[in-house]
Formats: sequence, structure tokens, C-alpha cells
Amino acid sequence: MLRTFEPMLRRNEQMLRMIDPMPRRFGSMLGKIGPMLRTFEQILRTFEQILRRIDPMLRTFGQMSRRFGQLLRRNEQMLRTFDQMSRRFDQLLRRDEQMLRTFCSSVLSNGKCLLTVKMPL
Repeated sequence: MLRTFEPMLRRNEQMLRMIDPMPRRFGSMLGKIGPMLRTFEQILRTFEQILRRIDPMLRTFGQMSRRFGQLLRRNEQMLRTFDQMSRRFDQLLRRDEQMLRTFCSSVLSNGKCLLTVKMPL
């Protein structure tokens, strides 16, 4: 009977020899994972600090772009007003020209006016 138990005992002993270093290996792995986790935590903190610094810059950039949009809208309004003024001025010049022709034709019987008016444009 000892002969039957002897191989079983050897197998059990071999298994125990294989299992025995496992907790040490696991402990060693945990020892290496700890510093890795701390390093990862530091990376996350640094990233958080970077984001905190970028956030105000992005807000400022957003405000600047909104103000620039407002300036563009005001400029557009000014250009429209200037366009309306130039059209109105053109109408007034045409009316004045027509009035001058009417005046010249009524003053001279032959319909020719020798009076010339120079207006800067």
C-alpha cells in the first residue's frame, strides 16, 4: 500500500512546490502594480491641472469670438446705412441735375445752358 501512496505523495509534493512560490509571485506583482497606479494617478492629476488652465483660455476665446461676431454685425449695419446714404445722395444729385437743366432751359430760349457746374465726387 505504501507503494500506491508513494507516487501520490510525490505528486502532492510537486504540486506544493509549484504552488509555494505563487503567493510570493503574486505579492511581487502587487508590489509592481502599486507604483504603476501611483504614476497613473499623478498623470491624471497633471492632466486635471492642464484642463483647469485651458478652461479659462477657452472661455476667453469664446468671449472674444462672440465680441468679434458683434463687431461684424455692427460693421454690417454701418455698411448698410452708408449704402442707403450713398443711394439717397445719388438721388439728390440726379434731382439737382434735373432742376438745373430745367432752370437752364427756362432761362435760355434756345435750350442751351452755358453754365457749367463742377461737383467733386
